[in-house]
Amino acid sequence: MNINVRKILALLAVINLLVITACKEDDNPVSPGNNLVGTWVLTKIYLTQFNNAEIKPGDYDISATFDMKSNGTFTAIENYSGEADTTSGTWSEAGGKIKLTATVDGVNQTEELSYTLQGNLLLVDTTIEMPTFGEQPVRLEFTKQ
Repeated sequence: MNINVRKILALLAVINLLVITACKEDDNPVSPGNNLVGTWVLTKIYLTQFNNAEIKPGDYDISATFDMKSNGTFTAIENYSGEADTTSGTWSEAGGKIKLTATVDGVNQTEELSYTLQGNLLLVDTTIEMPTFGEQPVRLEFTKQ
């Protein structure tokens, strides 16, 4: 099963930005975006149109890591079948969405993704290109390191 690597990188970058935790009121409230800061590793891919079939990225020689910095920059490193790709750009969070902006192959690209944070898991709903099946909805699960 081949998965478009650039699409996965973009999705992973978004997922790393989507970490939000719930907390009670505080004298020094933390911005939701602060919870996204850190290193996120892709741990599972759920194929939502196939009864949430679970794919373990390692089983398909796929890996992705997002490093989200507090200064609003990110670096995404993705590897698909031994072919590594690194993307850097900027990120911001507002209203439960992560906005990622990067230059890919000389073209500025912006993605805005909805996310959910469950403890140390970042869940991002998006789509990826799959050979034979075309564009398919997926849920990407990232684990904070």
